[in-house]
Amino acid sequence: MKARGFVLAGTLWMLSLLSAIALAVAFMGRLELKSAGRRQEGRQAELAARSALTFVEQKLRKLDGSYFALDLLDGQDSWESGQLPALPFAFTVKLTDESGKLDLNRATSQMLEALGFTKAQAAAVCLWREDHPFATVWELTEALSIEDLAEVAEQASLLTTVSQAENLNPNGKPKLVLGRLSSEELLAASGGEISPSLAGRLASGAGRGITELGQLLQIAQSKEELAQLVDWLAEEEGVSRGKLNLNTAPLEVLQVIPGFGAELSQAILQRRAEAPFKRLSELVLLPEFPLSSWEKCADWVTVSSCAFLLEAEGTYRRGKHKIAAVFGQGRYLDWQEE
Repeated sequence: MKARGFVLAGTLWMLSLLSAIALAVAFMGRLELKSAGRRQEGRQAELAARSALTFVEQKLRKLDGSYFALDLLDGQDSWESGQLPALPFAFTVKLTDESGKLDLNRATSQMLEALGFTKAQAAAVCLWREDHPFATVWELTEALSIEDLAEVAEQASLLTTVSQAENLNPNGKPKLVLGRLSSEELLAASGGEISPSLAGRLASGAGRGITELGQLLQIAQSKEELAQLVDWLAEEEGVSRGKLNLNTAPLEVLQVIPGFGAELSQAILQRRAEAPFKRLSELVLLPEFPLSSWEKCADWVTVSSCAFLLEAEGTYRRGKHKIAAVFGQGRYLDWQEE
């Protein structure tokens, strides 16, 4: 009897063990299915975020580059999938013009102080970048020896390291480079907008020594003459870095531009609310713009941009995926995702 009891007990124990194993296998199977489902949802969410970037990228590729303002994007700086035909996923995406921010690698200590940094912080930034040019704004934490960027969040939101603007004239063609041009080239490029006498002065004599935009006041004797020149000339070919777009820079940034003040900055905001700046000559001809300001601000102002921060979030059921990327000159200059 005892033997039978042991056998029965052993059998029951084995059945219990097998049942437990079966339950565990079933549980693990459900977990694996759930995990696989979540991975699939994550992949769909990533696809949604990438689709959002592609959606805005296509809009940016259609721009000619001679100027940039949100008017070219129907006044929008953010979009969501709900605005489109039905999709199997959802997304939101926000665009920020990086040329509307102050370049951390170019800003003078005075400009940084005007933006809200202390004198010591501004000096620390300038000292840091002598040996370590900023690759990202996040590196301010190291330069300022602070634990969290939130300590200077207001200032950091107005800074960038990737602003770019193409040196294109109002016709979408490359601007002529100072110091190596002829009067014939000036007249042809501007379609006659530059007077022959002004073109002759710039292309000969003292004009040949002008290699910086701020030096144009050596040739231009009035705002009207300066306005004839500023849209057709550049200091270098290709792309200028660190210039500020008059169409997108907020008041806090406009006011730190050398030669600008509260009155001129407010006038710029009022003017661009009515119509975007398509040419730098439109700035020069503002009644509030003093001719003498050009020498100070010439190296800082533009009406164009070719670097944009795109922040996208894709969702699919419980899956979420975020991408922050900088798009410029037809390619992605930076890419981070989570």
